[in-house]
Amino acid sequence: MEINKFSKVGDLLKQYPFLKEELAKVTDKASLLDNPLTRAVISKMNLEEVSKKAGIDVDTIISKVIEVIQSH
Repeated sequence: MEINKFSKVGDLLKQYPFLKEELAKVTDKASLLDNPLTRAVISKMNLEEVSKKAGIDVDTIISKVIEVIQSH
């Protein structure tokens, strides 16, 4: 799976379920995925949308996601 700014969070979590816990170690904003309602909303967002909401550069998010996947 190619990971870019258009990648949907839900697709990433489906393919890499460990991402939820691993990203929580990187940013406290990932804890929003613990709430089922919030997770449902965030799952429909792509990484660019998430980066804007979180105030984190999209390239930083993509790098962290790739880093976590490669290290797992």
